[in-house]
Amino acid sequence: MDDHGRFVWHELRVTDIERAGRFYGDLLGWTFTAGSTGPIIHADGTPIGGISPTKPGIPPHWTPYIAVADVDAAASAARAHGGIVTSGVPGDLPGVGRLAPILDADKAIFLVVRPLPGTPMSAPRSPAPGTFVWDRLRTPEPATAADFYRAVAGWNTALAPDGTAGVLTTGDGARVAEMVQTTQDRGWLPFVLVDSASAARDHAVSLGATAEAELTTTPDSGRFTVITDPEGATLALHEAP
Repeated sequence: MDDHGRFVWHELRVTDIERAGRFYGDLLGWTFTAGSTGPIIHADGTPIGGISPTKPGIPPHWTPYIAVADVDAAASAARAHGGIVTSGVPGDLPGVGRLAPILDADKAIFLVVRPLPGTPMSAPRSPAPGTFVWDRLRTPEPATAADFYRAVAGWNTALAPDGTAGVLTTGDGARVAEMVQTTQDRGWLPFVLVDSASAARDHAVSLGATAEAELTTTPDSGRFTVITDPEGATLALHEAP
């Protein structure tokens, strides 16, 4: 499958779906249509994710979906490398495909999915403002995470010499994510493309979000800031160089 190892969907899980929709509609210009479990997110008319209820006791968060050719094999590999399939076994979701929700060895949540033909789940090839362009894994053990995701998603990892960061690529060399070593704010952090990171940050704060005081600038990737939306989920606003 063409999208194997790529992010094809991002699901926001919150307690107040309507509030989250208003926030992101105003901030990023997203529009929404009805889905089976909640609104489907559209950026410039293209479905890119969804909003659904979080389970009791689980804080609001973003869950990335990674396409794989064999969901059952990916789930088995996750278990063999210290992960947990939270549903017990993979399952089929009518109209979507076969999927399995997984906690990696550091308890970062994601799903593996083999979408049915014709579903809107696909990896963006030409990123536009309002679309997801990158994901960052925040983990205390980059080397362990590299082994885990190589087994589950077929990713290769180029670790920095000191082992504190790395770039994740698919088997055909497409860059899909990065990881950084940290013991705080663990888990997956999605990046959304915006025209101006500073303007988007200020707008987010005016709508009730909190944000980092300073933008982070990288030589090759541009600038970004991390916000916490009014529901408590974190997201990075990324400005291309």
